[in-house]
Amino acid sequence: QRWKAEGGPDPRDVGTLEIAKRCAIALAQRGQPVTIISFALHRSHVDVNRSPQREPFARGFEASYEAFHSLLDVEIQRVLERHCQCLLVDLHGYISSPGPEDYDVVLGTADHRTCPDGSDKMLAQTLRTMRHPSLARPYNVVFSPDARLGVSARYRGGWTVRRAAKRWGHIGLRSIQVELNATLRQPLLSLPLASHLGKAISAVL
Repeated sequence: QRWKAEGGPDPRDVGTLEIAKRCAIALAQRGQPVTIISFALHRSHVDVNRSPQREPFARGFEASYEAFHSLLDVEIQRVLERHCQCLLVDLHGYISSPGPEDYDVVLGTADHRTCPDGSDKMLAQTLRTMRHPSLARPYNVVFSPDARLGVSARYRGGWTVRRAAKRWGHIGLRSIQVELNATLRQPLLSLPLASHLGKAISAVL
């Protein structure tokens, strides 16, 4: 009911497409090409980050769900055949914190299972060495879940990264769900965030 009342873009993911585009530019300048696949339909119609068994589709949107995952499959297969490895970053934004603090970045890799080579830990470590101009500290990056810090499994990694990892993880795919704080996704603040995220992703490719 809340999703239907909101209409339009889902506020949890506002700004993420612009950040993804800026990351892609930064990576391309380093000789690391990126493909962006975005999904614009509202989650009250269809949520591509849920399994087809859990997703209550609005009538007529089943084909949109299938088209998104089919396109993602084709692209992953293409990259793996060409480079023998692929990094899938499923970019989202969060509003409700999964723990006692208001984190800058929350990473979900199903307890690191979708990144068995440790690239998710390297991404987190790299971001923690950077400092956003509006912050008086380095980025606060956590994994979901993290029982030691009291971080719940709310953003542990959704259907998109888990499905891809199950299918291609054994042949070079690494999958990371990245949740970005709403404050840092504001237009003026998102520029340095995109630059830092692009550098961190570059470090694990």
